Amino acid sequence: MKCNTSTRMYWITLLCFAIIVNNGFCKVPDYIKVCSKKNGLSACLMQNFKDVLTYLTDHDEAAYKVQNFRAIHVPKIDLQATADLQVSLKDVIFTGLEKSTVKEMSIDDTEIRMLLHSDEMIYNGKYQMNGKILILPIEGEGTMRITQKNFDLDYKAKLKIEERKGKKYYYVDNNPEDTKMVIPKIERVIYQFDNLFGGDPNLGPEMNIFLNENWKEVFNEIKVAVEQTGAYSLVNPIVNGYLRHIPIDELFLPDFVILFFIFYCTCHAIGHVQNREICIKISEIIRNESVHLECLKMKVYIITFTTLLVFSLFYTANSKIPDYIKLCPKTGKNSECLMENFKAIVKAITEDGDAAMKIPPLTKFHVDRLPMQATKQLRVTFVDIDFDGLQETQLKSILITDDELRISAFVPRLSYQGGYDMKGQILILPIQGEGTLNITLVGFEFDYKAKLKTEQRKDKTYYYVDNNVADTQLNLTRMDRLYMQFDNLFGGDPRLGPEMNIFLNENWKDVYLETQGAFEQGIAFTLMEPIINGYLRHIPINSLFET
Repeated sequence: MKCNTSTRMYWITLLCFAIIVNNGFCKVPDYIKVCSKKNGLSACLMQNFKDVLTYLTDHDEAAYKVQNFRAIHVPKIDLQATADLQVSLKDVIFTGLEKSTVKEMSIDDTEIRMLLHSDEMIYNGKYQMNGKILILPIEGEGTMRITQKNFDLDYKAKLKIEERKGKKYYYVDNNPEDTKMVIPKIERVIYQFDNLFGGDPNLGPEMNIFLNENWKEVFNEIKVAVEQTGAYSLVNPIVNGYLRHIPIDELFLPDFVILFFIFYCTCHAIGHVQNREICIKISEIIRNESVHLECLKMKVYIITFTTLLVFSLFYTANSKIPDYIKLCPKTGKNSECLMENFKAIVKAITEDGDAAMKIPPLTKFHVDRLPMQATKQLRVTFVDIDFDGLQETQLKSILITDDELRISAFVPRLSYQGGYDMKGQILILPIQGEGTLNITLVGFEFDYKAKLKTEQRKDKTYYYVDNNVADTQLNLTRMDRLYMQFDNLFGGDPRLGPEMNIFLNENWKDVYLETQGAFEQGIAFTLMEPIINGYLRHIPINSLFET
């Protein structure tokens, strides 16, 4: 049977109808494969873990109440760290979970097991504690930062079953009898508790030095509390987020049923008469084997419809302007239209970037290498830097003329994480080291100004901006706070490194003023220029503005 226009319209209409009517029918997310309990379960589960990790790195999963892995917020954690130490943590932000890897994973009708590895996990938040650690009394209330490096997690939990509306669901419990997690290997733990002993300028820093010099003994004493916190506050909410929302009978399916169904849908969609008897037999097998048929059918329909849609769009697309950008009048003034375009651009590229414009996602803006002369006496090279916070930029004004672009904006938070190599002098002190860093700029405003130059390509004229101080300037007009953490300063010296980090953060305003020019150039040339030129160099001038 040949596929004529009416037949195509019939199938497209049917697919649209199926998607609308059955929206939400399939409870298994698209990024999770349905695994077979019979063949290759472990490999399938491990792949699912990787896919979940990839998805949750840049998204929340609101339907399952699972947070974005880049920053998991836990409102409160109360724990008996040792028999002599009571600790209460508030507003804790866990970062680094997105870099975890799964080494082993298994699941059966009664138990789930995972062996995970994490290169680094950081806890930032508020603490209140009172008691004794090792042989010393300790008490305080303030902000804290704990970093765990290069460690394994061995997680095991009993699977319990609950029934809701005729469906059965797995779940795991927060108790030591049913859920156990151990940390069999850890390379390093770094502690920083601000305001210890009521902010005593001697006792507080000395206690932080003691904790870090004796980190192994400290960790071994509080190990059980750390393991339970990881299991109950991080792993169990994620596991239950999926298990408590996906019925058991939709979690697993024999692999051959999936293959048979795809063939079944294909032969019926094509309409080959000679295959009809085979299709009917296959459909009977599927109906007998699985209650998951409709879910799979919806996936195939959606894939087919998407393919047709993308295919048609491929041929009908006739403009290089992204559909989220409106054509604006060229007024030479701050324009509501330009303001709306800016917001639309930020929203569009926050999670996915724009491949056509060669712009990476704002949530994982990565720079391979960034050398800079921070001051006359200090040379710094950043490597493998991940920026986070650009997506929160709030535009104050924007102006475009024939030869100039001006932008004023406010950024609530911008963090840099990656590697560094530096040597020189900051303020009055020598500083040198090579390791990992975490820098966070809080509440800053900037004024950006760049000359618009033009270039000709294939009879089209395009704007672009140059990366030089003569043509592009960015001025930071406000900075509420600057936080700095450089690991492995002075070759990892256990006393000089922490003391330098304390000095930098206590004198952050002076540090900022001395390095302000480097920050301004870094933001202008490393962050602003790629995004601005990403659009200007791909959209002709006559397509940017109304004529």
